[in-house]
Amino acid sequence: MSVMDPTFERDGVKLGEWLMRLVSEDRATREAASARLDAMHWGIISKDVELEGMDPGHDLEAHGKKYAAAIRDAIAAEGFDGAEFVRRLCVYRVAASDDWLRRVDKRFKGRGGEDKQWERIADKLVPRLNSGNEAVRNEANRRFVRSLCASFARDGRADKEAFEGAEAMSSAAMSASVVFDAIDQAFLMAPEAFRLVLEHEQESRHAIAALIRIGKTGGAFAPYLVDVTDGRKGPNGIRCDFQAAQALGAVGAGDGGIVDLLVARLRQQDPEFRNGAALALTTMGKDLAGRQGAVLTELLNVLGLGENVRCIVGALASIGGDDPQIRRRVLDMARPRPAVLEPYPDYPSMTFDRVMLDRGPAIDAMARLTAYPQECVPILSEAIDSFVEYDSDQGYFGPVARIANVLMAFGPNAAPAAAKLASRLDDEGAEYPKAIIKALISMGPAARAVLPQLERHWARLLAANPDMKPSDSPPDRVTDPLRWLIESLQGNRE
Repeated sequence: MSVMDPTFERDGVKLGEWLMRLVSEDRATREAASARLDAMHWGIISKDVELEGMDPGHDLEAHGKKYAAAIRDAIAAEGFDGAEFVRRLCVYRVAASDDWLRRVDKRFKGRGGEDKQWERIADKLVPRLNSGNEAVRNEANRRFVRSLCASFARDGRADKEAFEGAEAMSSAAMSASVVFDAIDQAFLMAPEAFRLVLEHEQESRHAIAALIRIGKTGGAFAPYLVDVTDGRKGPNGIRCDFQAAQALGAVGAGDGGIVDLLVARLRQQDPEFRNGAALALTTMGKDLAGRQGAVLTELLNVLGLGENVRCIVGALASIGGDDPQIRRRVLDMARPRPAVLEPYPDYPSMTFDRVMLDRGPAIDAMARLTAYPQECVPILSEAIDSFVEYDSDQGYFGPVARIANVLMAFGPNAAPAAAKLASRLDDEGAEYPKAIIKALISMGPAARAVLPQLERHWARLLAANPDMKPSDSPPDRVTDPLRWLIESLQGNRE
């Protein structure tokens, strides 16, 4: 019997009703709704089934997108009280978060006595641990281990007491988070409730992400985002919230007043504000209320200052990428050139290469120039050899991840770079080449020439990990992308 069920109805109850039950005041009702919603999210008949029985060809990512679309449709459906649902969802999210924060505060305040107890123990044990008498040291070691185990046990009991039953850790809260992140325009049905989340110290980032999805129809929240990106408001109290800057660009696109404000910020002395303004303008793209020329002029002026370009070059590509001169400026910044070593401000004895710091954002910006593969792909291909990554976070996605992610945006048109990209699959000491594999998948059959390299890479993985036993089932694109790619290039999969 198949465990799969791609529909959005469980136990004869449609998705909309389960959504409303998810925000019920009764916890048991919320948990029951969560179980059904999770099953719909995964495309299975129930959360209680054995996941080994899932169809190996089931595309979880694609089904998740259908689930998100079904949530939006259910909220917008005639007869569904969308405003009431949004109010309940927002209040539930804030209440669960507040409850969690109170528990955390209480738990940490209770640690004062434990820390003082450890100080007393240390005062007694440290001299004995350093004693020249072996018998004294051994006894001190035994006491230290006993004290440590007792401390762990106390911490466990205290944590259980503090956090057991927390709504934020319930399955209902997890399901509500998925639902929240699927919604966009529906939040405008209850703007006062949405603002509760937007201004919450813990939850604001989720509301800001929602505004990016909402776009121009969320213009009523632009004044708040203007203040947040100027460091005057916002729960985090930072000078320029870059996620909020992106949201400002999304909701303020086409608004001449917002565009003028961002241009003014490009003239500020603080580079953080300039980069924040540029990020907002990048999000707006060409929707600049007829001010494209003025914006490009100001961006070029900032670029001429010779500072870290970060978001500036991305804005140039987004707004002026169709202009050959602007495009050439971006591409030239991504090309290799002689190193320019500069001292770190706080560590003058150490240096960094300014050229690499400028090339990185320019390489990223080429993801906005996908209409010009003949100009961009050769530069990206060369960068596989010459660009030295400076951002350690990029390393989590394997070798040359920055370049691979940009090539992925070009799809099959990036195929001329496939062989050089595949040559970096086995870089010594690098993380698993997730970004390279995703880029090759995006190229489709156009990457077939690198199939032998992929097969050799897979063989080396098996040889280096004898305990790794590949499943007999067809590989899943999300959970086993390398095998999926190999089989697709072999012609065994669509």
